[in-house]
Amino acid sequence: MSPLKSLLWFCLPLALIPALLAWPLWLLASIGWAIARCFRPAGVKATERNRAIAAANARRHRIRTVVQMQLAAQGLPDTPENRARVAMSLNRKSR
Repeated sequence: MSPLKSLLWFCLPLALIPALLAWPLWLLASIGWAIARCFRPAGVKATERNRAIAAANARRHRIRTVVQMQLAAQGLPDTPENRARVAMSLNRKSR
């Protein structure tokens, strides 16, 4: 084993000792984080939920636009079967 590796293996327990001695600090910090995360104001939760809904709607709109463009390019009528067929082919191409 190289001298550097043996030095690192020697220093590893020395580095873990302060982390283990400070367990009350990181335990309290993680409990505080969990409490702050659970008891957020309703406005913050609503904002995050609305942001997620808006992102999902934007994603659906982009997909719908691409499917409609493909239908128009292929000269197919806009029926649920044709939309599903185009969406499946796009899904296969994206993999």
